[in-house]
Amino acid sequence: MPTIGTAPAQADTAQPGDCDITPTSPPELRLSPDSEKNQIKDLKWQPIQFQEKQIKGIFIRPGWNLLVNNQSLKLTQSGHFQFPVSYEAKITPIEVMAIGPLGETEKEKLDLFYPDWDACKLQTERTQISNNASHATHLSTGLGMTTLSYSQTNKADFSMAALTAKISFQKPLKFENWDIGITTFATALPISNNQSDISVYFFGFNFRVGYVPKLIQNPWTLSLMLGGYYTTMIVSPNRFGYTNVYGPQFFPALSRLINTQNRISAYLKFSPVTDGTSILSLSTREVGAGLNWSHVFENNHTFSITLDFAELTLNSAGIIGKSSSITAGGAWSLF
Repeated sequence: MPTIGTAPAQADTAQPGDCDITPTSPPELRLSPDSEKNQIKDLKWQPIQFQEKQIKGIFIRPGWNLLVNNQSLKLTQSGHFQFPVSYEAKITPIEVMAIGPLGETEKEKLDLFYPDWDACKLQTERTQISNNASHATHLSTGLGMTTLSYSQTNKADFSMAALTAKISFQKPLKFENWDIGITTFATALPISNNQSDISVYFFGFNFRVGYVPKLIQNPWTLSLMLGGYYTTMIVSPNRFGYTNVYGPQFFPALSRLINTQNRISAYLKFSPVTDGTSILSLSTREVGAGLNWSHVFENNHTFSITLDFAELTLNSAGIIGKSSSITAGGAWSLF
């Protein structure tokens, strides 16, 4: 099958069809199999340019008109013409007809062949999923296994294992690329600790406002979040621990779509905190990090596997407390 027009691949140009991927090979304009012996005389095609989304050519025959898909083309004095194209399939048929001054006609059938269509289609699906996710309201519940250690000035070190419950809510705002989120967590069931005469529970929540800047392109998404954080310990009998710790938080997250149903993400967290007895500082803070894999089912519910790490350092009136925890668990979106 002869190739009429093609163009060299250009890695730094935009992909046609609004696909944000690097082109691997150029589109080609080919004669249809049933048109190889039925071509229009004096019609010449120029190489296709990705970024222009136009097909160009030259047709020099005085008195003749040229139509593409039944639409008349405007010819310059030098015979140049162009018409727009869209990349909506791997092969797009194009019908060309030339009409002479006496009504005679010549016809030519072409196929616009787009080798990168499969990659473009996948990119479009990823973009749609990403857009849907950024404009959806989510409520999810989760349960995880937590191992925690706590140390405090002049107190015996404490460690425990427990089940931790979590509820998260996220809602897009009316402003483009903005959303809000709230997460609360609590010790659901202590399993074991190294001081059997003490019971310890943790509770906390955070709220945040997030913005998705257009710094990177699909399948990657960057979110920058700011908000507030609160946590407290409930210890019985009250031998150690902290209560009513709060502060602002900065929460960047980076995610990547693997395919149309799976996404991986990672986040970092920094929160300078106080219990009201000291001013906020960088040394009295909680830092955290986490990984997440999520799968979207056909009913649009999402199941996630999460791994979170957090470390809190608090200086309260000269008493230093420090806790470290790792939680591995899962979450299920209710909507």
